[in-house]
Amino acid sequence: TTTTTTTKTETTGPGSGRRPAPKKESQTSTGMNVSMKTIPRPEAASTGGGMSVSVKTVPKQLTPEMKTFTKSNPWKVDLESEFNKMDSDKDGYLDRESFDKFLLQYNLAAKSDTQTFDLFSTILFFQQVAASGHIPKATQKVLQTGGSQNSLSKSDFVTNNIWKVNLKQQFESFDKNRDGFLTVTEAQNVCEALGFKIELQKDGDQGFSLEEFLMVMSDVQQQMS
Repeated sequence: TTTTTTTKTETTGPGSGRRPAPKKESQTSTGMNVSMKTIPRPEAASTGGGMSVSVKTVPKQLTPEMKTFTKSNPWKVDLESEFNKMDSDKDGYLDRESFDKFLLQYNLAAKSDTQTFDLFSTILFFQQVAASGHIPKATQKVLQTGGSQNSLSKSDFVTNNIWKVNLKQQFESFDKNRDGFLTVTEAQNVCEALGFKIELQKDGDQGFSLEEFLMVMSDVQQQMS
């Protein structure tokens, strides 16, 4: 008895009718094998289920001393109430732009890389300024007259100053686009017209309002007199 064994060869090439087994690596047109790896987004944490979540710390609680300071301070304002007015979305934080605007009301500025500020860090900043005794001179002038931050434009300083000019009229004459603000260049031009040069810097898109301009001029007068 003769037994015949037939060997069947299956191909996977073109026209064979079978697809090749999937490769674990992708292949480029040049024949190079490349492996792909996804990188998690840095701005969000990834959970085990692939969901992205944002993490935000809970604002710190004020100490009893800080609570007292919010109402009893050299600026004679309720700092907590003023902070809450600036906190437009009521999340307990001010972004950098809002924080800078908040400080500017008191002729202050902070050098910090921090981008969000809670009430705790804000009050701490004001406490440090008060402890240093370096309250800006323009602010001191307002406090001595018992007025508010808006009192400079209503005080006799507008006309009764060492330059013997109406500073409000000077402001308006250099406000070329009549938007109520002076650019840094325009503010410096006012100063040059009054006989002195000064280097000014201003954060943000808006320039100097009348109140801010008068604060600058008040500080200059203090230094020159």
